[in-house]
Amino acid sequence: MCSKYTIQCTISKLSSNGSVVVKGCDGYRKKVGEKDYNVLVEGTCEKFLDCPAQLEKGGNWGEWEFALLRDATCNNKKVELVVLDDCKTIESVAILA
Repeated sequence: MCSKYTIQCTISKLSSNGSVVVKGCDGYRKKVGEKDYNVLVEGTCEKFLDCPAQLEKGGNWGEWEFALLRDATCNNKKVELVVLDDCKTIESVAILA
């Protein structure tokens, strides 16, 4: 069983408390019938979340993490999030080039 998952996505909404609404990018989104899902991946493990999905920041994030999320949201940049096994808590964020 995996304890952390990765998703590459865009952020469609950012709240002041740090929660985000994400939509997976190619390879991190799957359509099943008429429904879209975000795919969280770690090695051969996969978990599926509704698309779009709301995630929350975990722990004590500083101003710079929130600034990264704000920049990614405003400029429609792709980010890579590390999400804990509960499928809702973000451990870390990185903007992809």
